[in-house]
Amino acid sequence: GYCGIGEDVTERKRAEEALRMAEERYRTLVELSPDGIVLHEMGIIQYANASAVKLFGADSPDALLGRSLYDLIDPQYREAARQRAIALQQGVKALPSVERKYLRLDGTPFTVEVAGVAIRSGGKALVQVVLRDISARKRGEQLLALEHSVNRCLADADSVSEATKAVMRSVCETEGWECGRYFRVDDEAGVLRFEESWSMPEAKLDEFIARSRAVSYTPGAGLMGRVWQSGEALWVPDTAIDPRATQLIGKDTGLRGAFIFPVMAEGKLIGVLGFNSRQVREPDERLLQAVGVIGNQIGQFLRRKQAEEVLRESEERFRSMADISSDWYWQQDADFRFTRFQYCGCLARHACP
Repeated sequence: GYCGIGEDVTERKRAEEALRMAEERYRTLVELSPDGIVLHEMGIIQYANASAVKLFGADSPDALLGRSLYDLIDPQYREAARQRAIALQQGVKALPSVERKYLRLDGTPFTVEVAGVAIRSGGKALVQVVLRDISARKRGEQLLALEHSVNRCLADADSVSEATKAVMRSVCETEGWECGRYFRVDDEAGVLRFEESWSMPEAKLDEFIARSRAVSYTPGAGLMGRVWQSGEALWVPDTAIDPRATQLIGKDTGLRGAFIFPVMAEGKLIGVLGFNSRQVREPDERLLQAVGVIGNQIGQFLRRKQAEEVLRESEERFRSMADISSDWYWQQDADFRFTRFQYCGCLARHACP
């Protein structure tokens, strides 16, 4: 009997050691995981790994422990998160990933794929939430959609004015800007001149646009002039305190954030697009990269439309001259066969064949 008791104790110690080692391996894997992992009981955070601490913008795990995880979820998804947690606590072992918006400690939203697993520990029913940050991927998809939207605007437009307005509206509505302005390069005068705009319907914004119509920029002058001179996009978080914003025509409109980028055609800068908002906005590097493609799309369209307009005006002038001419004129095809032959003397139209 004594030997049996000794063997039982030995086996129990081995089992406990094996369990301890397994838990250590689990903690190591969890701590090294690139995904954010949070354990919570009834929504109260009990544990957060290093990736979760970084994901939520916390300084340390202590900044998260004891907080309600639901307070860090976008309000529209909180009830759904509670229902998933209840299902796990009631016996569902795991739930598939879903896309959700969470909030960093400073309130900044970010997008994640979140999966849940039920865990029993020390007699407690815990929920393990795995958060995979997909903000970068979603932002890439949004900017690709914006490029497609710009293409559709250009394809559907019948005129330069219509196309420019449609593009500015698309950028404003997609990216949260309140107004957009397009200044074209006047090569003869050596300045940027106001050409077109789009803004949300509001008196202050209408006033801002009205002022813009009377403004022109020389190379390097103001934000527009700087972009013209450098050929590179410019982001200004707050024009109210930025010394580069020399012409504060929007000073009493409340406009703060500004984003300006060049419109290019065949390697030449032909205009500058600027967007403004009342919010102080930090630079969006992904958008700054995307506007190179968007600026070229717009520039190619504008150059093509301008060429078509010049050709149309030339043809109209030719027809006008032909109508008042007193000479014979004719047209020939590629084989030099006459396709039209007419005498258009305004004093002898009866003689035209």
